[in-house]
Amino acid sequence: STSSRPVSEMGLRVNGIIARAVQYSDTVTDGTHKITLPAVALTEGINRIEIYAVNRDGNSDVAVINEIVPPAPKKAEIRLIRPLISQTSSRPSQPIAFVVTSERGLDHVDLIVERDFREPQRISLINDAGRQQPDTDLAVTEYQFEHVLSLTTGVNRVRIEVSNRGGVTDQEFAITYLPPPVSISVQRLVTSNTISEINAGG
Repeated sequence: STSSRPVSEMGLRVNGIIARAVQYSDTVTDGTHKITLPAVALTEGINRIEIYAVNRDGNSDVAVINEIVPPAPKKAEIRLIRPLISQTSSRPSQPIAFVVTSERGLDHVDLIVERDFREPQRISLINDAGRQQPDTDLAVTEYQFEHVLSLTTGVNRVRIEVSNRGGVTDQEFAITYLPPPVSISVQRLVTSNTISEINAGG
């Protein structure tokens, strides 16, 4: 634009949609305008941004910018290996194994264990996966974690919590520990002629 043919209209189109509230300054001596663009929402992928101007003679021009917005980071996915579901156990410990599928870069992988009348226990497993920068060019990687959890009598509520650039993912299950009852076995009876052995176990 020039001072003799000032701009009568300026605008902004994003992916074919006109954006409102476009402001521009008064014409300066060389006919240059300063545009203040509104904040516009871009979508994932290629966005076509068009800045157009029309002067009083009806002549127009368009500047086109293609802005690429990368996909948003995805949350990790958790797949239990064992236990597959909540269960009851008569053993004082429970092996836990699971696979995390995630883009590169895990922030933390924790087990949060809640037991009756006790403070929650947080167990960090992040070091078990080698500090989460594998020697691979794959965009998505699987990490396997294993831990043997000591149980207390009653319900042991376990939450797996995984954090990456996409946010936090969790999965919960419970293990109810019921200690085996005390048992008595008689190996030999005591009579006047014999000696018996009685073992108590529990």
